Amino acid sequence: MNSIDLTALLWLIASDDAQSVAEFETYEKEAYRILRKHSGALLHVVRLNQDEHTPFEIHFIRFAARNAYEAFLVDPERSRLSATREKVIARTLIFEGRQGPSY
Repeated sequence: MNSIDLTALLWLIASDDAQSVAEFETYEKEAYRILRKHSGALLHVVRLNQDEHTPFEIHFIRFAARNAYEAFLVDPERSRLSATREKVIARTLIFEGRQGPSY
């Protein structure tokens, strides 16, 4: 089976508010725990300098296989986090790809 590489761009509702950022970080730690349960790995996180057009963070994620990713998406624990997610995350863009060459 081929692994799946995802790039997720995340915008917060209030990235300039320390409490909102703390709630986001708590949510992400819990989501990452669930991701690992499905053979997922958070490879790298980049927190960007902010302006109104820039995402708060970019996540590089890998799942061992498509069925692992699909199981993560429908995991009941992940679904229970949706209210927290909606409270702190304004927008998400996810791009699917594959590992590129080493330069």
